[in-house]
Amino acid sequence: MERKDYLSEKLSNEEKLYLKTLIINVRKKYIRTNYKFINSKCIDYSELNIEDSESLLDTILYKFERELKSASEFEKIIYNNDKLYKIVRALSLKEKTMLFYLYYENISIEQIPKIMNISRATAYRMRESILDKIMKKMLGGK
Repeated sequence: MERKDYLSEKLSNEEKLYLKTLIINVRKKYIRTNYKFINSKCIDYSELNIEDSESLLDTILYKFERELKSASEFEKIIYNNDKLYKIVRALSLKEKTMLFYLYYENISIEQIPKIMNISRATAYRMRESILDKIMKKMLGGK
């Protein structure tokens, strides 16, 4: 049975418009609900300017589409090997994300903690754990 690849489809203009509207509304709600906190901190309000949001949102949407396409291609590589696919499918989302960054995006292990918002030690432990799981299941042991 052929799986439909939802990640490779382009976003329609209506979907892009919906996402832009959603992001603007969430940002407005966040500012409204956290008004006291925001005013007590030194924040550059030019970052919160809604007039320039169109170009900013277009940039975010472009990055989002590019990352979805990369994730889709990475999934196809793994899906072609049944044994590897079953192993990777059993991993957590964070572990799959780390695999993607390490071996498809070629991001170094030193940069991953910043991207994934984890500590450096956690990143190293997670990488070792992932590789250990894959080796044990692929080779039947270390």
